[in-house]
Amino acid sequence: MALDQDIEQYIRQHRESNSRNFLRNSASRVTLLAELHVGHRRKAQFLAGVIGGARSLSQPRFFASEHFINDAPTRVAIQNYLYSAGRRTLPPLVIPYQAVLDAARTFPGHAYAVLTGGSAASAGRNGALHAAFTSSVVRQNTLFANHPISLFSRGQFLLGAAHAARRDADGSSNATTCELLRRDGWTIQVVRFTVNVTGNATSTGAAVTIQGGESISVEPLGGGTTIDLLPMLNRIGGGSEFHVTLRAPASPFAQVRSAGGADIPFNSLFDYLLHLP
Repeated sequence: MALDQDIEQYIRQHRESNSRNFLRNSASRVTLLAELHVGHRRKAQFLAGVIGGARSLSQPRFFASEHFINDAPTRVAIQNYLYSAGRRTLPPLVIPYQAVLDAARTFPGHAYAVLTGGSAASAGRNGALHAAFTSSVVRQNTLFANHPISLFSRGQFLLGAAHAARRDADGSSNATTCELLRRDGWTIQVVRFTVNVTGNATSTGAAVTIQGGESISVEPLGGGTTIDLLPMLNRIGGGSEFHVTLRAPASPFAQVRSAGGADIPFNSLFDYLLHLP
């Protein structure tokens, strides 16, 4: 059987449809949602459902995002939106995730924290994102000591796939944000988070606006034909969200790497794949 067919058969055999419960009840304390920065509103709707369904579960819990810059204006804007009755204006990067904040603000006693895990730094981003997340946890615990975030809290952290991966996909020795969080003692699962969004370009006069789309491709270890997984995921999902472990016995994801990356098995980078239609 060709490798692409092997992958499709594997996903069909191991996929599960209870993806929101999967995230709510993970044995790992932190789920890193490894994304490309596309499909924001569709992801926000899904994540709001994850949060909304956690009201009966043990608290505290949290949601963090690379899109939420850990600076004073963003922190104050999110805090005011969640907890104040007055004027609530969100920064542009946060607006697509308003549904997430709306779900979190329904929890009594500020029991569902929204953490600013993003950084404006262009260099050393793995460390900058780690520092932003850590700083946001400290601030949350100072403001709301009745619901402290600790290594025993559960939550999701939405961030770029390169930072969320268990190691650098290009094979460098630089620690990813995931590695830095694990060194702090967090138990982590890494989910490659995809959404059915295609890129496009629009023009207004001489100006051209390019909107990026989802991309997830692999190739055999050692090199070979690239396999575009997005059409496969859409075909398998049939319009429904699903997730699949990448680490079941005889997983073909042990035989492929990220397209263009170093010779590192894909399932050494990510533990699961979760796809939204």
